[in-house]
Amino acid sequence: MNHLEKISEYTGFRLGEANRLLRELYSQRLATLGVKPSQIYALGVLSDQKLSMPSEIAKALGVSRPSVTTLLDRMVRDELIQRVKDQGNRRRIWIVPLPKGLELLEEAHNILQEIETVLETKLGFDMVEFREQLKILSIDTSAKLKASKK
Repeated sequence: MNHLEKISEYTGFRLGEANRLLRELYSQRLATLGVKPSQIYALGVLSDQKLSMPSEIAKALGVSRPSVTTLLDRMVRDELIQRVKDQGNRRRIWIVPLPKGLELLEEAHNILQEIETVLETKLGFDMVEFREQLKILSIDTSAKLKASKK
């Protein structure tokens, strides 16, 4: 076995490859609705909070403020959200989901659930438990990274 084959067997590399392929699959499937995964994620944030500032959406998506501005511009154009000026502070802008956006979010949930069901069948184990294990891995790794920066 050569070094590339050895390295590619490590969990992090396998997870990275699986992540890349799943994102590509999500993009393909969500394209049938005319949306991108980042738009669905933003709509999910807005669905939970009802309104949000662009900076909050950027933080939730893990992207820069300019990147989220471009995303939100596209979503306004597609009538998924609207920008509303704060009456008390004219410099503050709130993002509000529109009915079309919330309907697309529900349709996207159905598509993503179909993918989860196929994954569970192919992998032969409970996806809920698998996601819990991934969450534990993320928390543990995050804590170790923070500790190493001190």
